[in-house]
Amino acid sequence: MMLKTMSMLRQVPAKAWRAARDPRKIRAWWDVRRDYRAYRQAYGFLAGTMGREEPGKCLLIVSLSNWIAQIKVESMLAGALRLRGWSPAVLTWSGCRDAQRYFPVAGITDLIALDEELRAAAPEQAEAEQRAEALLAGAFTLNALLDVRYREVWVGRHVLSTLVRSSLQGRIDLSDASTKARLRQGLAEAVRVVDATHRLFDRLAPRSVLFLEKGYSPFGELYDVAVNRGLNVIHWHHAHCADALVLKRYTERNRHLHAFSLSDASWEAARHTPWTARHEQALDDEITGRYRSGSWFNRKFHHHNKRVKPPEEVRAQLGLRPGRKTAVIFSHVLWDATFFFGANLFDDYEHWLIETVKAACRNDAVNWVVKIHPDYVWKLKMLGGGTVRDHLALQANIGALPPHVTLLHPDTDLSTGSLFGVMDYCLTVRGTIGIEASCFGIPVLTAGTGRYSGLGFTVDSRSREEYLERLRRIHEMPRMSPAQTELARRHAYALLRLRPCPFTSFEVVQTSLERMGHPLDHDVVIRIGSLSELLDAADLRRFAEWVDGSRDEDFLMPESPVAESGDLVAVGSGP
Repeated sequence: MMLKTMSMLRQVPAKAWRAARDPRKIRAWWDVRRDYRAYRQAYGFLAGTMGREEPGKCLLIVSLSNWIAQIKVESMLAGALRLRGWSPAVLTWSGCRDAQRYFPVAGITDLIALDEELRAAAPEQAEAEQRAEALLAGAFTLNALLDVRYREVWVGRHVLSTLVRSSLQGRIDLSDASTKARLRQGLAEAVRVVDATHRLFDRLAPRSVLFLEKGYSPFGELYDVAVNRGLNVIHWHHAHCADALVLKRYTERNRHLHAFSLSDASWEAARHTPWTARHEQALDDEITGRYRSGSWFNRKFHHHNKRVKPPEEVRAQLGLRPGRKTAVIFSHVLWDATFFFGANLFDDYEHWLIETVKAACRNDAVNWVVKIHPDYVWKLKMLGGGTVRDHLALQANIGALPPHVTLLHPDTDLSTGSLFGVMDYCLTVRGTIGIEASCFGIPVLTAGTGRYSGLGFTVDSRSREEYLERLRRIHEMPRMSPAQTELARRHAYALLRLRPCPFTSFEVVQTSLERMGHPLDHDVVIRIGSLSELLDAADLRRFAEWVDGSRDEDFLMPESPVAESGDLVAVGSGP
């Protein structure tokens, strides 16, 4: 045993020894080693013969990650497509050692390092910087920068989003010299990625490209090239429930739409689907029931130390004045996905938050609650700490809030599900909360376009001035009409009940919030134990048939789980 231990210790890389001052890193390294050995022993059958590969059916998985949970999910999805003659290749980084170990266990051995592609095929740095300077010429405003494109790739949007995200700041100061330098550097790197991607696609000739992340650089550049070439671009994303994924196919027409959304065709069908009391009950169970069970978006630890409380307890906890209506401002994570999914009325999420809270301070006719996004809890934990940006922005721009404005912190014990019983108005740019609140007849005031604005059940403004005027007189606004509420509920039903693709062959599971940042803070439980079980897995076959045999924008379940006697018309034309 001692000799075996010493032999394993000799395999510890130098960087692991350098991390020995932090015992947590050593333990994490050993945890991953043990997980890999167990994974290889239990699931080596995934590398078995899947059938004959068909010419021209190359699947490129844009992974660029060492996240083990993602690697395992993508290995399962690739296995389903291998059964249909697809040849998977993975785009990664040369330093992603876990990706290089785990993917081959599933028979995926064609691993391409993007950094090596850049060294071999991209223009030299000096040339790329010259092209970046040309792109920046005349782009002096935020909107102009967001529209900057290189070879029809939205490099300005991707680089600005990445700068906001990497700095953990909600604002970009275009007059700041260091910001300009980072912007110039980011655009130069984006130019190199675009050129290298074209050459890679010319050589590899993928027919389908699979993404989890598609907004930040360099993912955004890879995504845009794939869309521009008319490839079968598939985005997989976690659903609101643990046992399902959301799948969306992207083209030039819908390239900026959120994955968890309805296409025009899906929405048109949802509007004309027969609607019964069973659908009403199923939707209530989906929202209210999941809040009470703690399974609503719980992969984000939204229910950590939180309780659903009765309205009277909520009013007392928030200090809401009796006899006054209550408006809740649902802040976004100010530095995350700021420019991804539509056009903003304000410059960014931070600008919107500041101006909205200023308007709230001026209108004491209602109770105002500023709810800071719960994602900060796990995101900052994953990043190793930090300050909630909203607190800094509000303190710097407003200072002390008046008594009629209450700040609800992300670590509150109050579940978001508790707010539906006391909320009269919901304010957001384009957050998921707008989908939920409108189902209860609560008017949703948006401050930008997005996945549900313009569908007939939200209060959308055409300008900042119109939006702020509505806030000035918000207490005069009535509740949603029954017809508007039904539209909202039809939309939510199709989105929450039909859009998720359930999987039984595997499940993404999470550990405790305290372990966030550990390489295995999320893992994948695989429930098939042989190649024959893989062949018989209905969920994986359903996924592969949609990717391979459909051209629908949305994956949709053929029928609702609550349908009886065939009385529910399926939304869309899923497989």
